[in-house]
Amino acid sequence: MKKTILIFAAICLLTSGFAQNSNQPVKFDPMLYDVLTPERIELYQAETPSKLWDINYDLLHIGYVSSELPKTYVMMDNICNHVSPGKTCNTAEMIASKKFNRFHYSIQSDEHKYVVYPIDNTGFYVIILPNDLYFQQKQEAMKKAGF
Repeated sequence: MKKTILIFAAICLLTSGFAQNSNQPVKFDPMLYDVLTPERIELYQAETPSKLWDINYDLLHIGYVSSELPKTYVMMDNICNHVSPGKTCNTAEMIASKKFNRFHYSIQSDEHKYVVYPIDNTGFYVIILPNDLYFQQKQEAMKKAGF
């Protein structure tokens, strides 16, 4: 009987620890305000922080900006040719920040190869991670974040 109570208490402590971790406010990139309204961000923060974490992770980690090409890649055309309707292509900001708002572009990905979009004729590229690598990293990050 004592063992059962101890096991039950241990399980309760562990699950409450995980629940507290996943209810912590999600730190997100300000670029998220280009994707979601402040009200929507507040709602996700309060009700489904895992959804906010997921959107933020997609925003920041699906790709990156670099002047170096990866080993295996598929070359596409200029990233500015893939801007979503109503959005603009700010090449100077992309290069300066080394990131781009993936929700402003219609981008493709590949299962095992990087997908590369040149940024005009600057020598810089938007580089999209291969799906297998991206999902592996995302799953590891979700566990680490407590989701």
